[in-house]
Amino acid sequence: MKKLVLNIVLIVGLASIAQAQAEISAKEIIEKINLEENISYKNIVITGDLDLTRLANSRLDTDNKGDNKRYISQVTSQIKFTNCVFKGKVLAHYHEEKDITSYKTDFLETAAFINCTFKDVTSF
Repeated sequence: MKKLVLNIVLIVGLASIAQAQAEISAKEIIEKINLEENISYKNIVITGDLDLTRLANSRLDTDNKGDNKRYISQVTSQIKFTNCVFKGKVLAHYHEEKDITSYKTDFLETAAFINCTFKDVTSF
């Protein structure tokens, strides 16, 4: 009987560890993108806002004409998400009306979101 209880506790513990490994924070993904690491996740939950408009390489677009300011970030690595759930916002474009400022993201490599679920605002 003790072995049965121990095995059940072990299985529940392993299931908890597996569940904990099934999530990653958007902040951690942004850190990897800033380091120009390729990103590939499958069947994972992403928590927090994935804001690709404010990367470390963000710069003011000096070619932009007009009164508004435009900042451009570049994703220089490949990113791929398959069957993932995004709990927060996913932003690759953003416009602030009050400041007449916009933020956009250029993807220099493949960017794929395959069969993903978005629980909050998305803007590409």
